[in-house]
Amino acid sequence: MKQLDVDEDVATILAQEGFSTIERIAYVPQAELAAIDEFDEEIVKELRNRARDVLLTQAIASEEPGSVDAGDDLLLLEA
Repeated sequence: MKQLDVDEDVATILAQEGFSTIERIAYVPQAELAAIDEFDEEIVKELRNRARDVLLTQAIASEEPGSVDAGDDLLLLEA
């Protein structure tokens, strides 16, 4: 619920349909999510986009743990 920023109803539907990981939501064929009666095309697109954003954010965070904040990098640039 927290990672995808969805309510309990959506999270429950996903879990009942076997979508228990962010990766599965992000990369399963769109038709599998669209087959869920409660979800229309717009909801499916949004869920997939949110899941991919979560994975991208996690990947970026794991690439450079403890690195300088991007805002600090800008302060170090020479004019």
